[in-house]
Amino acid sequence: MLTEEEKREMIQDAGKISRRDDFRRSKETLVNRYVSLDAYIKFVDDIQTINGPFTISRTPTPEYNYKL
Repeated sequence: MLTEEEKREMIQDAGKISRRDDFRRSKETLVNRYVSLDAYIKFVDDIQTINGPFTISRTPTPEYNYKL
């Protein structure tokens, strides 16, 4: 569950016109553009080239306090 402060921050953020416009622009961009699997794999490969190999974590992910 969200704390009262987190709820308040989300409500304040939701009231901002610039935030609303950002979501509308991102939605339009995603709807109007299809990315193929090959293009996505190339993107991930390019990022890995820039940042170096991804580290592999062998520790388990904690299973508590998940928030959306």
